[in-house]
Amino acid sequence: MSFRSLRTALQEDRKKYSESKLKHLLFSHPVLKFIFFILVNYVLSLVSKYYPENFLLRGLTTTVNIVIAVYFVLAIIYIVHRRWEHLMNPKNVPSLVGAYVFFVVVIILIFSTIFAVVELTGQGYLKYGGCADTFDPTVMYQDPAASHDFFYFSAITFFTVGYGDICPMGIMKLAAIVDALAGHVISVIVVALIINNFIQMQRKE
Repeated sequence: MSFRSLRTALQEDRKKYSESKLKHLLFSHPVLKFIFFILVNYVLSLVSKYYPENFLLRGLTTTVNIVIAVYFVLAIIYIVHRRWEHLMNPKNVPSLVGAYVFFVVVIILIFSTIFAVVELTGQGYLKYGGCADTFDPTVMYQDPAASHDFFYFSAITFFTVGYGDICPMGIMKLAAIVDALAGHVISVIVVALIINNFIQMQRKE
């Protein structure tokens, strides 16, 4: 082996080591990171709730939410890619259910971020009580019934609970429909996977 080949091999090994170290740093203990980010999200949302007209604060909160959502989408892709065979093993139904719960909470977080972006861009907002027939963006930040409970609204929409205490306005209505559709599709797919794993386990036994 020539000196150039040896140097190239060492560089490739160093690159692979750096990548694996970075992946471990980013994606190890995702549940703990998720709890931490949720707490950060909650604190920022709580602060911005008391200053609804502060565009800079709302922009910062929404940006942090987007970063958190993107991170956990990448984390899910990484985890599923690395542990797909483990999750699909009939003996590991609890792991599959746990992954489903984690995935669902991340999807809810993503939609809550979408709701926050829609409000930030002035295309819609959430309000307590009944909806008006028309959306007037000029009264968004003066509406005393305006709500910033994006995560809560995303969750009840995803699970199609729909208590009716919060109403979407503007483009929020379309986002809420997509949220509810995602809830149906994801639930059906995961239930099908769990049933398939159970049948495989029964056959093996």
